Amino acid sequence: MNIMKQIIQFIAMSLLVLGLSACDSEKKDTPIKNELGISKDFTNSGCRNNEMRSFKTMREVPIERLELKAIKDGYLEVAHLNLEDYCERDDSYSITTSVEGNKLTVVEEAKNAPQPKCYCFYDLGVKLGGFELGKSYTLVFKREKWVFATLSFVYTSDFQETLLIEDPRIN
Repeated sequence: MNIMKQIIQFIAMSLLVLGLSACDSEKKDTPIKNELGISKDFTNSGCRNNEMRSFKTMREVPIERLELKAIKDGYLEVAHLNLEDYCERDDSYSITTSVEGNKLTVVEEAKNAPQPKCYCFYDLGVKLGGFELGKSYTLVFKREKWVFATLSFVYTSDFQETLLIEDPRIN
């Protein structure tokens, strides 16, 4: 009887170990979802120069630029500063992202304004996530269908970059 009890214990322990290792191997075979491009904390300043809401009457035009800065947990803070657009688009901006390998495309979109009456400047901001230290990435920034900036870089904890923007519709 003692031998039978040992055989049953051995079989039970074997099944338990086999079951646990099967669960563990399932975890290893399941691919980790690439969360590159996850965006959060979108901001829009709204029309910054309310006192100058007329067609091209501003004497000094601020330089449009992108400022990028790595922050903790694999995020990149992106600020699109001095974006010139119609005053009527105050609350109509959105940002979408798409990922293809290590290439992240960021698209700024705005609802169409019927008859533009004036221009003003906006500051847009977003945090993009899913970056890994030491990996190479390419960011493509689009405004509706126009590419206005492309940047290839290696993500590091101290990464910072400023890109000056020219209107792609002029070229």
